[in-house]
Amino acid sequence: MGKTSRQKPVQFPVGDTSKILQSCKNKLKPLLDKRELNFIPLQQDSQRHIFALIAKDSSNLITTDDRSNRHHIVPLLSTISGTYWLNISLTFLPMFSQSKQKTAPQSFQFSGVSIRVFKGLATENKKEPLLRAEWDILKDNNNHAQPHWHVYKSFQIRNLNATASDFESLIEADEVQDFGTCAEKFNSGERENDFQEDLGQNNTENEQASLKENDWDFETKFHFAMASQWHVNGGTHRIVIDQEALLYSWLAGCVQYIKEQLLYVSGGR
Repeated sequence: MGKTSRQKPVQFPVGDTSKILQSCKNKLKPLLDKRELNFIPLQQDSQRHIFALIAKDSSNLITTDDRSNRHHIVPLLSTISGTYWLNISLTFLPMFSQSKQKTAPQSFQFSGVSIRVFKGLATENKKEPLLRAEWDILKDNNNHAQPHWHVYKSFQIRNLNATASDFESLIEADEVQDFGTCAEKFNSGERENDFQEDLGQNNTENEQASLKENDWDFETKFHFAMASQWHVNGGTHRIVIDQEALLYSWLAGCVQYIKEQLLYVSGGR
């Protein structure tokens, strides 16, 4: 197998982080239906500057992901199936012209943006992490898709818990055409156990017991390409982000798409 091609790191210089953060807030306010949003610093040192989005009326809302990392969250959407939350963070690398200990950063290099989706009641301290969308500055030590999605372990495990009654409700709603024969057998009145065997549901507990932690780590680390040019001869799955306008458009578009899809899977449209 030939050596995987690498792209050179992309330069996205930033003179003033506050300007970018303000523009991001302006893009997000109508999508989140919030008049007052703010980015607070999580880390500001010689290595990186990280900022997280908060809303004035929920500035103290913090939850953890499946690795016990803490994240500030803001309300995104309430549906009949539950409430969804967002965590948005931006990272910048400080650039110095002299000794790090003696001077403030002369400028910054944009490093990446991350959007995490959680689900849970407002009264629950711990929300369930579902998805993560990211767009990082291209690095020369990997060939991951940019931008990309990650699926959290807890979301994958939950999907193994589907029951025959869940599929019955989907059949009535005519939403299981892809299940083909399985759906036909269920509607024809054959034994529920046969239906479960076709879908592997009767082995759910055994499957879950046999799943090792490193198996889920493998799947969680998988970078699902969000945008690519594979349809173009020699096209890439790594899209360059090197302008402020691209960041603003992607951030707003991604949040809007997440919101629309959550409405869809929740039966809201």
